[in-house]
Order: sequence, then structure tokens, then C-alpha cells
Amino acid sequence: MNGRPEAAVHVCLPADTMTCSCWSVASDGFSWREGGIDPAAAQRLVRAGSQVAFDPCGCGGACGIEVLGADVVDALADADLPQVSGDPRYPGSLFQWAAEDDPSRALVLASGRVTWGHALA
Repeated sequence: MNGRPEAAVHVCLPADTMTCSCWSVASDGFSWREGGIDPAAAQRLVRAGSQVAFDPCGCGGACGIEVLGADVVDALADADLPQVSGDPRYPGSLFQWAAEDDPSRALVLASGRVTWGHALA
């Protein structure tokens, strides 16, 4: 498990710069720490033991968010850097979240058109 919590998290993701849509994807609390992290920062966080969640359509969670299992996250840690779409019609983003009870514990949220290894393709 590499120190990654298996418990779910509560995430509040800014759907845009003016609003915030909240939903539960598990039970440990996480809060938004930094948006728009670059692929190298996301890779560093994952290699350091971060959890990873995926919002496949980038809608801000209305369609659901998948918290990836430890085996998938381990594969992402060994993969090349994530690729984030710059297409304004189908954008991708990477966000960093921190656990409310332990800010050193992170969650990386890949949202929208993000490809990363074989897991997010």
C-alpha cells in the first residue's frame, strides 16, 4: 500500500473560479491546496506517496470521481509524466489537495483530458 490511505476522501473542487461544487468520494477529509500544478509536480507527489483521483470528463465531479487504487497509483509513479490537454474545447487540469488532518498527505486530482501511463489513457 506504500502509505497511501485506502479510505475515501471528501473533496471540494472549484468547478470554476467563482463556485465550488462539493461531493464525497471517501471518508478522510481533503481540501484544495493548489490548482494548476504542472505534470512534473504531479509526478513528484505521486512518487512521494500521494493518492490519485480522476474526474474523467472534467465536469467538477457531477458525473463522479474515481479514486484510483494503490496498484494503479504505483503504475502511474513508474510511468512517464502525465500529458495535459491544452485544447480549450476539451481541457485537462492537475490539482493538488492536502489532507485536513495532515497537510503533508496529498491527493492529486487529474481532471478532464489527462493521459498518464496506461491507467489514464
